[in-house]
Amino acid sequence: MTGTPNFVGNVVQMAAGGYQIAAVMSDGTVEAAGFLWNGYSSQTFGPVGGLSNIAQIAPSISDGWACALLKTGTVECWGTNGDGQLGNGTTTSSTIPVTVTGLTGIVQIAAGGDHACAVGSNGYISCWGFNADGQVGNSTTTNATTPAAAFNNTTSSVAAGENHTCAIFEGLVYCWGYNGYGQLGNGTTSNATFPIYLSSLNAITQLALGQFHSCALRADGSVLCWGDNNLGQLGLGNTTNSLTPARVSISNVQQIAAGFFSTCARRGDGTVWCWGDDQYGEVGDGTGSNTGITSPVQVVGLPPSASLAGGGYNFCSVGTDGAVWCWGYNTDGQLGNGNPSPAFVPTPIKL
Repeated sequence: MTGTPNFVGNVVQMAAGGYQIAAVMSDGTVEAAGFLWNGYSSQTFGPVGGLSNIAQIAPSISDGWACALLKTGTVECWGTNGDGQLGNGTTTSSTIPVTVTGLTGIVQIAAGGDHACAVGSNGYISCWGFNADGQVGNSTTTNATTPAAAFNNTTSSVAAGENHTCAIFEGLVYCWGYNGYGQLGNGTTSNATFPIYLSSLNAITQLALGQFHSCALRADGSVLCWGDNNLGQLGLGNTTNSLTPARVSISNVQQIAAGFFSTCARRGDGTVWCWGDDQYGEVGDGTGSNTGITSPVQVVGLPPSASLAGGGYNFCSVGTDGAVWCWGYNTDGQLGNGNPSPAFVPTPIKL
């Protein structure tokens, strides 16, 4: 661990996309670094023009676009739009935010590979964008350039992977979309164009979806993962895919986050533990591994964490002191330190 942390104290949300890291500040602005959505890369953190009054930002897990939830309950998106992922009824890309059609009273958003979802104050979920695998959840495989109803129940949250989606309803989990690696968790590898109930899960408080794997946090602090496991991203001590949720050997977890092929968990003592792909330092243990880390290991040198974010090949922690630390992939400068080398241990982020 090198450098001096920047005690910002005014970051209300950290988010990591496929090739960028973004922070929502207490004044409603957004700062970001990496391959940004206006088509150029920045190796230093700076304000994202045109964004204000933001409550949450959701960068795409893989492509050059993002969405933001405004404090007014509306949603804006910008970037590439070939599959309608900006949600404004077109497939025209935009370097400036455009309003997603018909959404009001939104309380949470999520962005996948080329689709996005939003939870309304009534708990209903709407999704839009790429839908070849049913990830929009409207019982079709036709792309949706405007939001389509996906789940009409009082859900508490939604999470989006590369081409699949999951939601929590009264502690229960429903998933839909691409299932080639078993990431829907229902014991099959068949895609689903509508929500599928995972009967083996209950008392779930949070979901984290990677490219082809899914994880769930239970109220008792235990973690279960399922789907693709070629690099140990399920944390089961092996590299065998699991078509149903399987228990990870970690306890007292308060938050989880997923990257493409890796997963991290923040425990009650403020430590962060990660597993899976580590070729760019995503596990944060200072080693790096092209074959993956199959069981949870502690991120080294990280101050006590209060919040965790993951996406692509990066993870970030906002400390109990308000300082931000990130680690992993940095070729696009998303760590904001002017050095495009990956960080195998946490590095301080200067916002």
